[in-house]
Amino acid sequence: MRKSKIDAATVLFPVAESGGLRAFAATDLDRPLRNAVRRLLTVGRKLRRSPLVFPLCHHDPAPDALKRNTQPPFEQAKTMIDAVYSLDVAAFPLPFDTVQISGADAADFLQRQLMNDVRQLRQAGDSQWTGMLTAKGKLIHLFLLLRLDDQRFAAICPDQDGAALISALQRLLFRSKLQIQAMPEAQTWFQPVVASARSGMTLSWDGQRSLTWFEHAPDLTPPDAAARAAAEAAWQLADLEAGIVRLQDANRDQFTPQMLGLNRRHAFSLNKGCYPGQEIVSRTHFLGKAKRGLQLLAHTGEVQCGDAILHQQREVGSVVSNSVNHQVLAVLPLEQPEPLSNPLAAFTYLSPTWSAG
Repeated sequence: MRKSKIDAATVLFPVAESGGLRAFAATDLDRPLRNAVRRLLTVGRKLRRSPLVFPLCHHDPAPDALKRNTQPPFEQAKTMIDAVYSLDVAAFPLPFDTVQISGADAADFLQRQLMNDVRQLRQAGDSQWTGMLTAKGKLIHLFLLLRLDDQRFAAICPDQDGAALISALQRLLFRSKLQIQAMPEAQTWFQPVVASARSGMTLSWDGQRSLTWFEHAPDLTPPDAAARAAAEAAWQLADLEAGIVRLQDANRDQFTPQMLGLNRRHAFSLNKGCYPGQEIVSRTHFLGKAKRGLQLLAHTGEVQCGDAILHQQREVGSVVSNSVNHQVLAVLPLEQPEPLSNPLAAFTYLSPTWSAG
């Protein structure tokens, strides 16, 4: 084996299991994390050979802005590689709020208001991605909906304070017989081996990674701050690789579900009947008028969620994720215009494992 390469199969991680530890190889990681490691290693080798990996803007970015990030590009890639390989504690809690919708009318109420078909959640433990749209078909809330029993559902909110979802749902109650309230004791963890825990329910995050949701706090020990930061960084990078948008205030009420690639998560229904925004979603799908979609980009400089992206000094899209390892997700025209930039950064397309269409 050449010393300059890392054999991922030989790297072992300790994993908490029933109060003890067992080892597993890096090749046992979920596919998105393995892909993230491979991409990071590739970027690291390219950066080692050449300091100029990304094309320059058609105009010079603001020098002061570029000075804010002083870490050399290869060191940034190496830092992320180290973060992926430092998952010495596999289990960690995610900062997700949970909202309970319960009552005799809960299923009917959710079926009328949400963009996915709640009837597909036939038994306790079934879950789906879903959300709420404006009348113009723009996404304002995105969450995982979990069926707890015949009259109880849990909305697990990755990207917002649960109070915001409670407020939005309560405005639509009218005479429905149900209650909407926070579940402060509920916790959501990422950890493959706790999926079999008796008190937890397993939810699919992206078809590869799974979460375990607990109605009451589990008897699990969270990792220390450093291990948790590394785990969350690897998780966020895997989200970018999988094309998973995390809805933030900067991109709320801005895009249709198709623009954010939610068709790949089966997060909306085209045949369940009426719900707010349904006409726009159906028209976009059946008439094929979606002109923008999700793209994976590499960038130089500083980038934040909500930043505009320009082509020939004209705004053509915007960033819809936080930056991880100089990568972001953006909504852009499907024809992929080039070059792309803004006053603080330059962008170039990456080849994701999913289609932007």
